[in-house]
Amino acid sequence: GFDDRTITSAGVRAQIGCHEGFFMSKGSKECFKIFMDLPRSWYDSKKKCKAEGLLTAMPSDAVAVSLRKDLLEKYGEVCNVWLDARGNGSKMVWQHDRTELRDNNSLWWPGSRGVTISHCLFLAVWETDRNRHPRRPYGSNSCSNSFYTLCKVRME
Repeated sequence: GFDDRTITSAGVRAQIGCHEGFFMSKGSKECFKIFMDLPRSWYDSKKKCKAEGLLTAMPSDAVAVSLRKDLLEKYGEVCNVWLDARGNGSKMVWQHDRTELRDNNSLWWPGSRGVTISHCLFLAVWETDRNRHPRRPYGSNSCSNSFYTLCKVRME
């Protein structure tokens, strides 16, 4: 089954949708899938996405807040999910294109900006976190910690 939505872009209407088990967040054109079978390290989450023919999620800044909202509404408080960024010793770097997630990015949870090579980026999916800082879903934690896996469909 598909979760069909109609979008309008430059006056053109097009049907887009996600396969069953996937969802699309407001402002996104990507389909995401969460794996809650077991919590995994950041490294194992990347392996899980790859094994499924998917990529580790890397939402745009415009989508991150709605992505957390959608995860809370669809799956409840799922703890945290790994995203595809890792510290390089001086900054947090998106792995797919090597761009920096800047320290002054407004999506960072206050005080949660570890950038050592053992720190990886997560999306906080707790109602209490959303209530305290509704527009700050990003945090960093040890890459070996176990969170859930969030993947996205490869866009060709």
